[in-house]
Amino acid sequence: MENGRCNWPRGKVIGGSSVLNYMLYLRGNKRDYDIWEQQGNPDWSSRDVLHYFKKSEDNKNPYLVQTPYHASGGYLSVQEAPFHTPLATAFVQAGQEMGYENRDINGEHQTGFMIAQGTIRRGSRCSTAKAFLRPARLRKNLHVAMHAQATKVLVHPKSKRAYGVEFARDDEIFRIRANKEVIVSGGAVNSPQLLMLSGIGPKEHLQELGIPMIQDSKVGHNLQDHVGLGGLAFMVNQEISMVEKRLQSTRAVMQYAILGDGPLTVLGGVEGIAFVNTKYTNASLDFPDIELHFISGSTNSDGGRQIRKVHGLRKQFYDTVFGKISDKDTWSVIPMLLRPKSRGIIKLRSKNPFDHPLIYPNYFKEPEDIATLVEGVKISVALSRTRAFKRFGSELNSQQFPGCKHIPIFTDPYWECMIRFYSATIYHPVGTCAQFDSSSDQYWACHLRHHTLSIFHPVGTCKMGPASDPSAVVDARLRIHGITGNQDNIVFAVSVKFHRYRLIDSSNRYRNVFFQAPTDYSINGCCSCHFEDTRYMSRVCGGTSAFMTLVQNVMSSRCDIADPCRRLGRDEAPNQNEWFDFVVVGAGVAGPIIARRLSDNVWRKVLLIEAGPEEPTMTAIPGLAFNAVNTTLDWNFKTEPTSPHPTACLETNGVCTWPRGKMIAGTGGLHGMMYVRGHPEIYNRWARAGNPGWSYNELSHYFERAENPIDPMILSNKPRALKEGGPMRIQYYGHKPEFTDVLLSAASELGYKTSQLKEYSQTGFMIAPMTTENGMRLTTSRAYLRPIHNRQNLRVLTNAQVTKILISPWEQKAHGVELIDKNGQKIVVKCGKEVILTAGAIGSPHILMNSGIGPKEDLAKLGVEIYKDLPVGKNLHNHVSVAVPMSIKDVPHETMSMDAVNQYLESKTGPLASTGITQVTAFLESSYATNGIPDIQVFFDGFSSTCPKTGLPNECPNGRIVDCPTRRKIVARPTVVYAESRGDMKLRSNDPLDPPLIYPNYFTNQKDLNILLEGIKKISKLVDTPSMRKWDLRLDQDRSPLCKDYHFGTDAFWMCQIRAETGPENHQSGTCKMGPSTDASAVVDSQLRVHGIPNIRVADASVFPIVPNANPIAAIMMVAEKAADMINNDWPQN
Repeated sequence: MENGRCNWPRGKVIGGSSVLNYMLYLRGNKRDYDIWEQQGNPDWSSRDVLHYFKKSEDNKNPYLVQTPYHASGGYLSVQEAPFHTPLATAFVQAGQEMGYENRDINGEHQTGFMIAQGTIRRGSRCSTAKAFLRPARLRKNLHVAMHAQATKVLVHPKSKRAYGVEFARDDEIFRIRANKEVIVSGGAVNSPQLLMLSGIGPKEHLQELGIPMIQDSKVGHNLQDHVGLGGLAFMVNQEISMVEKRLQSTRAVMQYAILGDGPLTVLGGVEGIAFVNTKYTNASLDFPDIELHFISGSTNSDGGRQIRKVHGLRKQFYDTVFGKISDKDTWSVIPMLLRPKSRGIIKLRSKNPFDHPLIYPNYFKEPEDIATLVEGVKISVALSRTRAFKRFGSELNSQQFPGCKHIPIFTDPYWECMIRFYSATIYHPVGTCAQFDSSSDQYWACHLRHHTLSIFHPVGTCKMGPASDPSAVVDARLRIHGITGNQDNIVFAVSVKFHRYRLIDSSNRYRNVFFQAPTDYSINGCCSCHFEDTRYMSRVCGGTSAFMTLVQNVMSSRCDIADPCRRLGRDEAPNQNEWFDFVVVGAGVAGPIIARRLSDNVWRKVLLIEAGPEEPTMTAIPGLAFNAVNTTLDWNFKTEPTSPHPTACLETNGVCTWPRGKMIAGTGGLHGMMYVRGHPEIYNRWARAGNPGWSYNELSHYFERAENPIDPMILSNKPRALKEGGPMRIQYYGHKPEFTDVLLSAASELGYKTSQLKEYSQTGFMIAPMTTENGMRLTTSRAYLRPIHNRQNLRVLTNAQVTKILISPWEQKAHGVELIDKNGQKIVVKCGKEVILTAGAIGSPHILMNSGIGPKEDLAKLGVEIYKDLPVGKNLHNHVSVAVPMSIKDVPHETMSMDAVNQYLESKTGPLASTGITQVTAFLESSYATNGIPDIQVFFDGFSSTCPKTGLPNECPNGRIVDCPTRRKIVARPTVVYAESRGDMKLRSNDPLDPPLIYPNYFTNQKDLNILLEGIKKISKLVDTPSMRKWDLRLDQDRSPLCKDYHFGTDAFWMCQIRAETGPENHQSGTCKMGPSTDASAVVDSQLRVHGIPNIRVADASVFPIVPNANPIAAIMMVAEKAADMINNDWPQN
């Protein structure tokens, strides 16, 4: 270092060091403040200080301002820089590769990576002077004296009461009287200096200098500072970093001057912040010991003109280490020690107030400090080796420090050598590093000791603590111990402990101000509510999308989206002696409806049981409708190959994947929200098969009980019989891509009807009605359960898997259920009236068979006690599809951008409020169809995002911002919705936790294959329409490897493709078929009661004799409403 000393810049200007610093806004760890309180400082816990953080803050980030940790409307503007280099995104992605989350590090948890926020306003620094003083500059009762240095606080030696201040200005000495208090806020260096000059300090030290002592106090002791390693420079092979010659270009200056944007707005080059854990801390405590400052540049970025001087580096040192890469593109990271054990001291140099004090930081006096920082350096180097940085050719500057050349690079002693060499404290050489071999551990240790960099956060020199703490200077109200009188009247706003930005609020109470601020949640009353939210985006996106992780965090913290105050789900199982009138098993689509309707009678006690967790926040976002598939929220069933040889899903050896929701809302939280009743004739066939009361006209009432359509005519031509709407809002998405109208125009050109397909007029194309409200997915749990969240006679048990229904062998009646709770404990829940299964077409038959209700021979083979021999699991059928890949001439920019997220947060509109072109569907008739009853439905995919990486405008599907493809992929999925093939479901073992054996038997009836082939041909005709020619719609010749020998477009090709890449549409049905006792294939009667066991009912898609020829969600809701009505009739109110 220059002259063997470290630089300690401190602001000497209105605004102090907030005018000099890098503007980073960080609050510190909650545990730090809690420790303050534990050490005898009441009202200083993290909970207490949060109010003052928020009081000062005006956070401009629309994501963060909605969380409980941030606020808007304060004086201090906080936001991200409006400009970022690609390296900033790489930094966050690199952290995720290393297992850290992209999170708000000023929020609930600190450990993680984040794009830096700073105290800036419209691209320029927002110092405390700008934020707090300028708005008050015209106040008559406020005077600001500049160029005035305080030389002492005037304290009466006997009463020990402060009565004024002495200061020097223009070579004159002034004394000003204070009637009430003197507040010292000179910082961690000047405040203790002023106190000692005033006679308040260590007795022996004051006597040495001949200063009359007023109060013996440990002023100047407990000095601490954050210290880090400078000079960790990593070269990149692209011109993407902050280099001075580009910063001073005309373009950059004009961007800043006119737009308040561009590279000059970056926070001193710091673009990212991370808090990480070394081996010396317990990572589970969220109490990291290293902070990383990520800089999109380095010491070399200005050619050695200024940064070198700020860091106090000798020119010879700069030329040796950075000369070869001077002005080149680099990035750097400064690992910073968060909780140093070493303590320093500040003393007076003389009793002359204009002499600088003596500052002894004593960096690395405690060996643990350098050991911890060495680990931080190794984490920093590991960061450079991640894929995120390697794509920029990231490589550590290999020029070794002059004093560290003989120590092996990348060893602990080398890092230590660097730290001690690049030092910002007084440099006390401990010998050079020349004696160390350059391949030994000693090299890095030497390196650290030679390149130590203070982060300029000196604190602690007027320590806060109780009177019993001999090292404390001020009490918890910041008053000096021992200065008494009519009132304690010297109050401090100094560096009491860690971290930066010290502010005083209107009550003169010191509070440490940093990043984070909550919004005012009073409008929705949810500020104090929480629920266990399942976050799954990191799994969906493979941990590669920092943007998506941020979106998830923001959405989950938004009370109006997460709706935490109205959640009913609880993990605590009922008491073993607790009885319920009704136990409803499965809280998917049907369960919440039945639980709501049954608990409308206050005298009944109802339990709703769900195997999964509460409905997550993110499933509410339509634009992310399908992201929860294949996560922990999905049962993720696998089917068995057709015997004796596979007939479908041949690419995966005959095994198909069947997503099924495992959460409150069930599969209703996974699907595309399309609401179509289906053709009336399907229900009429149910009735004709021996199920009275199930014809379409008789069921219309129950459809209407659930529905609240924006326009009744979108669902039925008949006037509504019910005056009031039901809980389920049915409407169109407020957003649609332009291409949706193009699809409809093309369909019209082919002669199809293009709107309001319903009842007996179902054939054609349309934009489908959706179960959505206020721009969010509307599940039955949200619509039926949350409005009654305070209901005392309804309990919702989550994370509890029902394994069997308990049946009395003599009475042939159910009296309860057995379940496994969240802790793996087996629990029995007793039931007095009925058990209602609403676990779906897989879950309900699985539970029945495990309970001894099913095919006698199958159960006997597994040793399951048999109560009723019924064809449970038979009649399994499903809609089945195949993907027809297409493309159009359109640059495929991601539809989900930062702007789209902002729009959604502000108004619940835009791309995130819809599912892209999936809102378009078609119902078509094959040559096998009964006239007017479609047997083909077509779904479309496109214009939606799954895992955008940056959120930037014009992002390509691969995460790049430039060189996007010129064609956008579109997928059409013709689907057989009146299938003849029938499958079967069996128990895998007598262990109820084992998944069942599922045999869908796709295409065992050739007719289904032929219908699907006709569907492909019908949809292919879109290519030749005038509307599609404008978009250059093409069939993409993607193919399964199994079909490579077939000529594209032939029947043989498509039949191969259908069998190879089969698409189950997840509309499984029929496994507990409804029918009369004379029907050998029936499991439940027309009252949905299991044949022979009258108090077990099944009310979900498993009872469908034939699945409706459309999305089955509407039919499931109808079944639930009808089931609740039948149960209420059987158990009249008391």
